[in-house]
Amino acid sequence: MFDEYNKLTWAHNWDSNRAGLPSHYDYVPTLHSTKEVHTGQWDNNVKKIISSGKTVYLMSFNEPDIAAQANMSPGAAVAGFYQYMKKYASDNIKIGSPSVSNGVGTNPATGQPMGLDWLKPFLQECAGCPISFVPVHWYGCTDGCSTADDVALFKKQMNAAMSAAVVNGQKVPVWIPEFQCLGDAQAFLEEILPWLDDQGQIERYSYFMVQDGILTQGNGVSDLGAKYATA
Repeated sequence: MFDEYNKLTWAHNWDSNRAGLPSHYDYVPTLHSTKEVHTGQWDNNVKKIISSGKTVYLMSFNEPDIAAQANMSPGAAVAGFYQYMKKYASDNIKIGSPSVSNGVGTNPATGQPMGLDWLKPFLQECAGCPISFVPVHWYGCTDGCSTADDVALFKKQMNAAMSAAVVNGQKVPVWIPEFQCLGDAQAFLEEILPWLDDQGQIERYSYFMVQDGILTQGNGVSDLGAKYATA
C-alpha cells in the first residue's frame, strides 16, 4: 500500500525472511537472537539474499538489553557476533551491531546495563569486529510530556548514539530501525524528520510501525503514514 511513496526504500521485520515484502524494497534481515528458532534458518536465508549480488545489510540481535527480546550480555553478544555474523563481512555486505533500546541504568530483570550503556562495552569487547553501522531504538515518554520535550529527548539520545558509534577508532553511521512518539506523533514527525535528514551520520531510520492505527488505517495509509512517507 506504500508503493506510490518513492521515499520509502527499505524495510525490516526482526527476522531473516522477506515474508512477502515487495522486491523493490531493500530488505534488511535481522538475526533476532541466538535462539535456535532464529539461528536455524539464518545461514540459508542470508545466502539467498546475498545471491542477488546487491549490497546487503545485516542487523544483529534485537534489543539484547531487554529481557523479553534478545536478552544477552555484551559478552554473549560478542560471541554470537563472531559465530553468526562476522563470516559474512565483505565489501558488499555491511553488518550492524546489536540494536539497543533507549533504556537507561540497569535492567532489574536481567542485571545488565541498558541502552547505550550496554552498547559501549559491546563495542569495546568486539574490537576488530567488522561493524559498519550502529542501530538504536527510541520510544518517547509515556507520562504525557509535551511534543517539545519528546523532540528534545530524541535529539539528545541520537546525539549520544552518534558519539558512541565508534568502531575501531572510526565513527560509523547510526541507524534507527525503530522510533515512535507515544504522544502527538504528527507534530513530533514535523519536527524530527527534517532534523534527521540533516544529520550526516544518521544513515537510515524507520518509524514504528506499519500497523493498523499507526502508519496504516484499514486497507490504506493513515494520515500519520502519509506524513511520514512524504516528508
